[in-house]
Amino acid sequence: MEMNERLGVLGELWDAWVAQPPQSDEYYAEALRHQIKEIEEITKRGVGRVAATNEMVDIISLALDWMRANKVRKEEITEVIRWRIEGRYRGRQAEIIQAYRARMESKYYPQDGWKNE
Repeated sequence: MEMNERLGVLGELWDAWVAQPPQSDEYYAEALRHQIKEIEEITKRGVGRVAATNEMVDIISLALDWMRANKVRKEEITEVIRWRIEGRYRGRQAEIIQAYRARMESKYYPQDGWKNE
């Protein structure tokens, strides 16, 4: 099976960035911060689902390009996704949601040691 068939539209998204040289980790961090800020602003304005969805696709695009820049091979992505599903998400969705809600309520992020004020 061809790799883009395994990755579906994500393979096409990966290929969209191939012509560009990889960027620095700082670039990806700043781009991600910008996307999150855009989503927060869209949500506050109540602009709607389409605008927020476009920003989420930009985040997926950034994630794929970061992987490419950090030498993750296209062939590895489906394996990593499946590993993450089984090792992190499957059967733990309620626990994950509860943990993030608790962080939102307390505004404390223990791994960072700071309050989100």
